[in-house]
Amino acid sequence: MRQLVLVAACALTLIGCGHRTERMIGIVVTLETKDSVIVELATSGLPKLGTPIPGAQITVGDFSPAAVFEVDADGKFEISASSEPPAQKGSPRSLRVTAPGFEPAAIQYLAFPQRDAQYFLVVLKKAA
Repeated sequence: MRQLVLVAACALTLIGCGHRTERMIGIVVTLETKDSVIVELATSGLPKLGTPIPGAQITVGDFSPAAVFEVDADGKFEISASSEPPAQKGSPRSLRVTAPGFEPAAIQYLAFPQRDAQYFLVVLKKAA
Protein backbone atom coordinates (compact mmCIF):
# COMPACT_ATOMS: atom_id res chain seq x y z
CA MET A 1 0.00 0.00 0.00
CA ARG A 2 2.84 2.38 0.88
CA GLN A 3 4.43 1.79 -2.54
CA LEU A 4 1.14 2.53 -4.29
CA VAL A 5 0.81 5.87 -2.47
CA LEU A 6 4.43 6.76 -3.33
CA VAL A 7 3.93 5.86 -7.00
CA ALA A 8 0.70 7.90 -7.12
CA ALA A 9 2.43 10.92 -5.53
CA CYS A 10 5.29 10.72 -8.04
CA ALA A 11 2.85 10.44 -10.94
CA LEU A 12 0.90 13.50 -9.79
CA THR A 13 4.14 15.48 -9.52
CA LEU A 14 5.20 14.47 -13.02
CA ILE A 15 1.87 15.43 -14.61
CA GLY A 16 1.96 18.89 -13.11
CA CYS A 17 0.36 19.01 -9.68
CA GLY A 18 2.00 21.65 -7.50
CA HIS A 19 3.25 25.03 -8.73
CA ARG A 20 3.15 25.90 -12.41
CA THR A 21 4.90 28.89 -13.89
CA GLU A 22 3.09 31.22 -16.23
CA ARG A 23 5.11 33.60 -18.44
CA MET A 24 3.67 36.80 -19.84
CA ILE A 25 5.68 39.00 -22.19
CA GLY A 26 4.45 42.31 -23.53
CA ILE A 27 4.90 45.94 -24.37
CA VAL A 28 2.98 49.02 -23.19
CA VAL A 29 2.71 51.87 -25.69
CA THR A 30 0.58 54.89 -26.46
CA LEU A 31 -1.04 55.54 -29.83
CA GLU A 32 -3.81 57.79 -31.07
CA THR A 33 -6.71 55.52 -30.23
CA LYS A 34 -10.32 55.68 -29.10
CA ASP A 35 -9.85 53.46 -26.02
CA SER A 36 -7.13 51.78 -23.99
CA VAL A 37 -6.88 48.11 -24.92
CA ILE A 38 -4.89 44.93 -24.26
CA VAL A 39 -4.57 42.37 -27.02
CA GLU A 40 -3.18 38.86 -26.62
CA LEU A 41 -0.90 38.22 -29.58
CA ALA A 42 -0.86 34.96 -31.51
CA THR A 43 2.82 35.44 -32.32
CA SER A 44 5.96 35.07 -30.23
CA GLY A 45 7.28 38.56 -30.96
CA LEU A 46 6.36 42.09 -29.96
CA PRO A 47 5.36 44.71 -32.53
CA LYS A 48 7.43 47.87 -32.93
CA LEU A 49 4.89 50.66 -32.87
CA GLY A 50 3.75 53.57 -30.75
CA THR A 51 5.60 55.36 -27.98
CA PRO A 52 6.67 53.17 -25.02
CA ILE A 53 5.28 54.04 -21.58
CA PRO A 54 8.03 53.37 -19.04
CA GLY A 55 6.93 52.82 -15.46
CA ALA A 56 3.44 51.55 -16.29
CA GLN A 57 2.18 49.07 -13.71
CA ILE A 58 0.95 45.59 -14.59
CA THR A 59 -1.37 43.83 -12.14
CA VAL A 60 -1.89 40.12 -12.68
CA GLY A 61 -5.12 39.24 -10.92
CA ASP A 62 -6.31 35.86 -9.73
CA PHE A 63 -3.11 35.30 -7.78
CA SER A 64 -3.12 35.38 -4.02
CA PRO A 65 -2.03 38.05 -3.35
CA ALA A 66 -2.37 39.92 -6.67
CA ALA A 67 1.02 40.39 -8.31
CA VAL A 68 2.07 43.91 -9.41
CA PHE A 69 4.97 44.55 -11.78
CA GLU A 70 6.49 47.62 -13.47
CA VAL A 71 7.48 47.83 -17.13
CA ASP A 72 11.05 48.77 -18.08
CA ALA A 73 12.33 51.95 -19.78
CA ASP A 74 11.38 50.52 -23.20
CA GLY A 75 7.80 49.83 -22.09
CA LYS A 76 8.43 46.08 -22.06
CA PHE A 77 7.60 43.53 -19.41
CA GLU A 78 8.32 39.88 -18.82
CA ILE A 79 6.52 38.28 -15.92
CA SER A 80 7.03 34.79 -14.58
CA ALA A 81 4.65 33.88 -11.82
CA SER A 82 3.83 30.64 -10.08
CA SER A 83 0.15 30.16 -9.58
CA GLU A 84 -1.25 28.93 -6.30
CA PRO A 85 -3.37 26.87 -6.59
CA PRO A 86 -1.79 25.49 -9.75
CA ALA A 87 -3.35 26.79 -12.94
CA GLN A 88 -5.01 24.21 -15.08
CA LYS A 89 -4.68 24.54 -18.83
CA GLY A 90 -7.01 27.35 -19.83
CA SER A 91 -7.45 28.85 -16.34
CA PRO A 92 -9.02 32.33 -16.42
CA ARG A 93 -6.71 35.20 -15.47
CA SER A 94 -6.90 38.98 -15.53
CA LEU A 95 -4.33 41.56 -16.54
CA ARG A 96 -4.71 45.27 -15.71
CA VAL A 97 -2.35 48.04 -16.81
CA THR A 98 -2.20 51.55 -15.37
CA ALA A 99 0.07 54.56 -15.82
CA PRO A 100 -0.25 58.17 -14.61
CA GLY A 101 -1.81 60.35 -17.29
CA PHE A 102 -3.34 57.41 -19.19
CA GLU A 103 -6.65 55.57 -19.10
CA PRO A 104 -6.25 52.02 -17.66
CA ALA A 105 -6.70 48.86 -19.71
CA ALA A 106 -7.78 45.38 -18.62
CA ILE A 107 -8.29 41.97 -20.17
CA GLN A 108 -9.56 38.56 -19.10
CA TYR A 109 -7.58 35.77 -20.76
CA LEU A 110 -6.91 32.07 -20.45
CA ALA A 111 -3.56 31.08 -18.92
CA PHE A 112 -1.65 28.23 -20.52
CA PRO A 113 1.18 27.36 -18.10
CA GLN A 114 2.56 24.64 -20.39
CA ARG A 115 3.32 27.11 -23.22
CA ASP A 116 6.63 28.95 -23.47
CA ALA A 117 4.95 32.34 -22.97
CA GLN A 118 1.88 34.39 -23.75
CA TYR A 119 2.43 37.73 -25.52
CA PHE A 120 0.46 40.95 -25.02
CA LEU A 121 0.26 44.35 -26.72
CA VAL A 122 -1.03 47.07 -24.39
CA VAL A 123 -2.13 50.37 -25.92
CA LEU A 124 -3.02 53.11 -23.44
CA LYS A 125 -4.98 56.21 -24.39
CA LYS A 126 -3.89 59.53 -22.91
CA ALA A 127 -6.33 60.70 -20.25
CA ALA A 128 -8.48 63.69 -21.13
